[in-house]
Amino acid sequence: MGARLQRTTVKLRDISGASIVIALVFFLICAVIGSVVVTAASVQAKAVVTHQELQQDEFTVSSAAQLVGSDLASARLSVSYTNNTAKLTVKKGQPFATEFWGAHGDAILAIRNDEKTSSLTYDDLSISANNSDGSYSFGIVRGSVTVDQDLNITVALSLRPDATKASSYNLTVLVQCIPTYDVQGKLTQFEYEQPVIKKTGAGA
Repeated sequence: MGARLQRTTVKLRDISGASIVIALVFFLICAVIGSVVVTAASVQAKAVVTHQELQQDEFTVSSAAQLVGSDLASARLSVSYTNNTAKLTVKKGQPFATEFWGAHGDAILAIRNDEKTSSLTYDDLSISANNSDGSYSFGIVRGSVTVDQDLNITVALSLRPDATKASSYNLTVLVQCIPTYDVQGKLTQFEYEQPVIKKTGAGA
């Protein structure tokens, strides 16, 4: 019995460069994943900062609205007449209300009988505030004050230089007048209800 030997041919492959290719592919995948993670983290961090800034803006305008509204609502005013000309006297009020009515009160009373003028608007309102130790200053809030013939007050507030232009954090303060008349129907004194604050910007 003779054993037959079969000749087997073995082909050897050179795979010495395959590990480099695999390493490069793995590195590329890791680089892409890392880039995506870093980009997502950067976007998220920017979104957090933007959200904080927007919250601060909203807080600033809201604080200014509450300050102006409470000041105007604190006013107690009396009216006297000389030859049918009304003269305003500020009996009580916080600083802003006292200053406003002292400067504009007589002109505002004069429009009550003027059919051509339904209201007066003052556009130079500017409010700023610092924290207690002066280390931080809130943004300047600008606004306009409108008083109609019934002595109702509307204050438009915004962080923008022009408070009449819409923004996300424009607020309007409405202060309703409570008048008192004598038996002849003449206005003798008036005061104000608590302010109503409304959002007038985008998303209101």
